[in-house]
Amino acid sequence: MEGVRNVIGDSVKDLQLHWNSSYWWRSQVNNMTAHIREMRCPDAVKYLHAETLRYFLQIKSRVRDVTFSYIEQITGVDVSESISRIDFLLRSKFTHPNLVCFLAGASIGVLLGFLIAFRMNQIEFRNRVRSLGCIAYSGLKGVALIDDFPVRSKCRKYEVIVQVRAASVDPVDLRITHGYGRLWRNFLFKKWMLGKKVFPLSLGRDFSGVIAEIGSGVRDLEVGEHVWGATPFWYQGCLAELICVPEQWVGRKPKTLGHEGAAAVPYSGIQSWEAILGRRLLEEKPLKGKRVLVHGGSTPSGCLTVQLAVLAGAEVTITVPSHAVDVISQLEVDQVFVMQDTALFKLIGVVEGFHVVINCYETDYSDVCQQLCTKDGRVGSTTSKDLKSDGFGFIRKCIFNSWWRFFYLFMSPSLGPMPERKLLDRWSELIDSGET
Repeated sequence: MEGVRNVIGDSVKDLQLHWNSSYWWRSQVNNMTAHIREMRCPDAVKYLHAETLRYFLQIKSRVRDVTFSYIEQITGVDVSESISRIDFLLRSKFTHPNLVCFLAGASIGVLLGFLIAFRMNQIEFRNRVRSLGCIAYSGLKGVALIDDFPVRSKCRKYEVIVQVRAASVDPVDLRITHGYGRLWRNFLFKKWMLGKKVFPLSLGRDFSGVIAEIGSGVRDLEVGEHVWGATPFWYQGCLAELICVPEQWVGRKPKTLGHEGAAAVPYSGIQSWEAILGRRLLEEKPLKGKRVLVHGGSTPSGCLTVQLAVLAGAEVTITVPSHAVDVISQLEVDQVFVMQDTALFKLIGVVEGFHVVINCYETDYSDVCQQLCTKDGRVGSTTSKDLKSDGFGFIRKCIFNSWWRFFYLFMSPSLGPMPERKLLDRWSELIDSGET
């Protein structure tokens, strides 16, 4: 360190001497230039300019030498040699074979870099657990108990691995066994790197369990916490001993519910919230003073929809089958119609003018629901909508894949209920407070 200080001190003194002399030179040059111009001697002016340039180039060279000396003392790098090599490379003339070899080498290097990065980003499926899933789109015949279902051995940055204590089957799972959403599933499986193939495909949309592992970017959850959550229809299901899901699909389980009770709420709760409230907050009382009809108020999603509508300040009317009258006895509704789901049309002309009509059955009754609404009324559903892509032929499938490969770079498609942490936490608060 003492040697570096000596070099810097000597260099500064040397530079100061040259700099002071440069001021004297400039004053002399100015005086001489004025006299020469009076004498009108162009050769003398050129000579003076050349000498001045030479002197200042010496100063510049000295400053560079001092700078390089300082860098070499600090880092141990021979700066002059490095600059000489770069200068030689830049001054060299590239022949056509050399240019071809350079471009070929650069291309191979870039390709190998991408392959290595892609390989490092792959998640190995080393864990093998038991799961209930389907091995083919053949209805209930394709459902089987799988003893060696593959699960990621390590979660990515914003994912968590949950040890499932309880899980539930939703109506959409039955449709999945018949091929519901198969084209989207094939496409998104590759985008999310869920595996090289879809099958075996686990079933179940809701889960409750304990966090076994978290990714490096997860901050709000910890290993050992009791959580609940849901997965969309195109993702792997929850009827497995372990599942790996994004952290945003997981929330803290209500303290007043066990794992079995908690596993019955998330997916239906998200469906109900989106159907009755959309993206609005419950505290805003968006349905205050409005009339709401819930067709199928005794279904799992129907019960949750009714409770949300009541909390939102609506006047609620529901329809239930005769065998489910006892189920809705605890719900604070204004009017109840006992009928089968197919008899909804009988309400036309009897009770109309609803601001919101929600259908909670799998069958589509949107036409009848629309007739029961006001002119500016809204019809919603808690069931999964039909996907046109399920009926595509070969050519339309190719067009679909090509289109979404490009379009998915800019935005993600809206494909039914998507689990969100804030909705799961809001449901947890409502349940723990006794409001639902």
